[in-house]
Parts: sequence; C-alpha cells; structure tokens
Amino acid sequence: MNMRSITLRALIVPCIVACVACGDAEVSQPSGDSELFAGASADAPGSDADSPPRCPAKLQKSPNGPDVAGVALGLPANEALNIVRCHARDAVVLFEDRWFEPRSFNTHQTKLERQVFVAQSGEHSPCDFSSYQAMQRCGPGQRSWDFVAEKIRVATPGLPGKQTVVGVWRTQNFPQGAMPSLDNVLLALKEKYGVHQFRGDKTVNNNLWSDRIELAWITDQAGTPLSEANPLFNDCVRNVNGEVDAGQVWRDGCGLSIAATVLTPRANPGVVGQLSVGLLDQSGLYRYQEAMQDALDQIEETRRRAEVDEARSGDVVL
Repeated sequence: MNMRSITLRALIVPCIVACVACGDAEVSQPSGDSELFAGASADAPGSDADSPPRCPAKLQKSPNGPDVAGVALGLPANEALNIVRCHARDAVVLFEDRWFEPRSFNTHQTKLERQVFVAQSGEHSPCDFSSYQAMQRCGPGQRSWDFVAEKIRVATPGLPGKQTVVGVWRTQNFPQGAMPSLDNVLLALKEKYGVHQFRGDKTVNNNLWSDRIELAWITDQAGTPLSEANPLFNDCVRNVNGEVDAGQVWRDGCGLSIAATVLTPRANPGVVGQLSVGLLDQSGLYRYQEAMQDALDQIEETRRRAEVDEARSGDVVL
C-alpha cells in the first residue's frame, strides 16, 4: 500500500461525562445505551437514517478547521451522519442517547436522543445462536465480527433538532498484507495536520503489538500551538485520546486538540497495524456543555412555572 492510499480524514462521537479535578475538566467514557441502524434500513422512523445517504455528501457551509474522515467540529448531526454513511456505505450505525454524564449534567425532564453515533465496518456475518460460544461472538448490529476494519465515533450532543458535532474519533485496523509503512503514516499525518506539538514512543511488546506512538496537535483558545513552556501543555496533551473506545478528558483553557495513536505489529514494527485519530476543541466543548445546561435549566424553569400557573386555577378542598 502506498502512502496516497492512507485515508486520514478527520471527525469528532457515544460517551458519558463525569466531573473531575477542580471542576474545570470533564471525562468521557463510551455509553452502552444504543439504537441500531444497519445499511439502508432503520428502526427509528422519521430520521435521516431512514433514507439512503445523499452521496457525494454536500455541506450547507464549508467547515472552518480540520476534520476526521470528512467530519469537522460544528457540523449539524444530520450532515455528519450523511458524511459517515457515504464514507462507509456498508457500516453498521449505532445511536446513543447520552453524552454528558448525569452527575455533572442535569437534563431535568427533557428527553435527549441521538447524542452520539458510531459507525462500524468490516468483515461480519449474522449472529449464530446455536451455542453459547457462538453467541459470545455476537456484536454490534447483531453481527459476528471477524474483522473490524474501521470504527468511527461522533459526539453530537444538543437539544432535539440542534445536535451538533463536538468530537470525532476514528480507529482503522489494517489486515496482514495491507499494512501501510510507518514512515508513510507519519508523513500522511504531518501533511494533513501539520507539525505535531508532542510525540511519545512506548514499547508495548505484547503478543500483538511492538510499539505505540502517541502524537498530539494542541492549541490554546486563540488557536496558537502550545509550547512545552505553557503550564497547560501537559494537561492539554494528556486529555485527548485518539482511540475510539478510550475515555476522553477536556478542560477549560485548552483549545483545538488532535490526538493520534499508531500501533505497529510485533511481527514487523516498520508497518502499522492500527491507526486512531481523535479531534475536539476542549474549551469549546466546555463552553458548549455550559450553554446546553443553561438552556435545559430554562426549559425546566418554564415548565415548572406553567405547572404552578395551571395548579393555581384549581380549588383546594380540605
């Protein structure tokens, strides 16, 4: 595989969030609550998943910033979903109704839906329920997954009809015989995202992987790349994880953040077996959560006032 065949298009995806540290950071873990959409059919009527994707995908306005697999921060959820469905036409798509963790985010009585979607593609077959061992292999979409080629997670929290992309993560697995060279992957990342601000190399040395390379592109809130002299540098770098199923952390003060994780196989550390890229704006996401909470609080206050007004119209019989 030559370098030009490596696809490095940037995105943002299901997670839940909990407050940590001094209240200026959030941590997110994948949620288990999901709704399935596979191929061209959907279980949820009236949604964009009911109809075939509109390809090639067209945006209402050009995104201002980097992307993962064509998905950029700030896109409406329906546009992001269409982009991903055009990118992976045979993917199984799962929807999750939770992104922010209830301990730090109160929805009151407002029901939120489709706050995250995950698209998974690869080699799979219908689930086999003939034995317990066979059932153990059953995964997303009621499919037995022999090889997961790609998994994309897009976080789209928001009030109904206002869901917006705030984060994208993508993990690609390359099969034996089709693994790109490490040099070409690193060059492709540089060409797409520029010079990284951090690189960490670690020897994994387990039965599957040899080396793990972590890269990070980090800016402040004004969009200026952070230097190691900045007191926020280490926190901002550690917060974002490129892997789809990893926990994510963000804090106020850190800006646009891109993370990549490159894993080389034990059999040959000169090629890449797995590549993950994640994207979010840490301060932007922090402010987005605050604004969304304010809106939910206002909805709840309006509901309570209406309930009290209606109650006042009735008589109390003692």
